[in-house]
Amino acid sequence: MSAQEICMRVSFLHTHRIFDTSFIYAFNTRAERILLWDSLKSRGDGMTLPWILMGDFNCLRYHHERSGGEPIAPRDLVDLSRLHLQLSDVNHVGCFFTWFNSTISSKFDWVMVNHLWNQLNLDVFAEFVAPGCYSDHAYSVVTVFREEAKRATPFKFFNMWTTHVDYN
Repeated sequence: MSAQEICMRVSFLHTHRIFDTSFIYAFNTRAERILLWDSLKSRGDGMTLPWILMGDFNCLRYHHERSGGEPIAPRDLVDLSRLHLQLSDVNHVGCFFTWFNSTISSKFDWVMVNHLWNQLNLDVFAEFVAPGCYSDHAYSVVTVFREEAKRATPFKFFNMWTTHVDYN
């Protein structure tokens, strides 16, 4: 645990699946976030398990991740590829911009997995829900291993389909 990160190992007892997770709440300034990038790099270099990172990274990766406000200087974009952690965004729905004030909208909150997660084809899905009265950030609901909870959907046939001109 540090001021910007809480890490834990998750183990599912009935499936014996194990993965590491990092919950991020990055500092507001670029200089303060350097400690976080160093920590993630150090942790990721020795990572032998699937790893999911989620939370408020408090910075942008690309110019299109902000609407409104001053132009973004290249030095203000974080390039996670420089960490060589092979992180990728998970499939997600909901709000693209995850932080809002009266004039600016930005994507500060991410859910990412490492290459081991993708190699093992582990299921993960995130939904970014619009902020309410408690925060200026969208919160994320992350679901892992959805396939284990899926039930078979019965096929339904309706006799009215046989009356359609193209039925045969």
